[in-house]
Amino acid sequence: MVETSADMVRRHPSPRPHANRGRPPIHSKEKMDFACVLMVARNVSSRDMSELRTLKNPWDAEPIPDHTTIWSHFDTLDEEWLQYMLTRWRRACMDAAGWTSGSAGSDSSGVGGQV
Repeated sequence: MVETSADMVRRHPSPRPHANRGRPPIHSKEKMDFACVLMVARNVSSRDMSELRTLKNPWDAEPIPDHTTIWSHFDTLDEEWLQYMLTRWRRACMDAAGWTSGSAGSDSSGVGGQV
């Protein structure tokens, strides 16, 4: 799913513009978008994103962002774009698993959501 997620971020970049003031960025916008989508999709905090060190992704040559950098980037993302990316990520996971119908998940009441 890492390759799929990286491909989605490349095809559908966030509408957040590149910074044009201050020092040059250390981390690419694509890598930061990827880290934020992965963080929300896996339901982990920015502090728990140390797994970026072990994941084989297209941005391995770049340094690993710290949790503050990830959170700062996440805070500027457009909510509609993030929702769109999570919907696409969920669909890709379901396709990879061969899921066709039935309950897509449940909330705390135990009622399953239908897709």
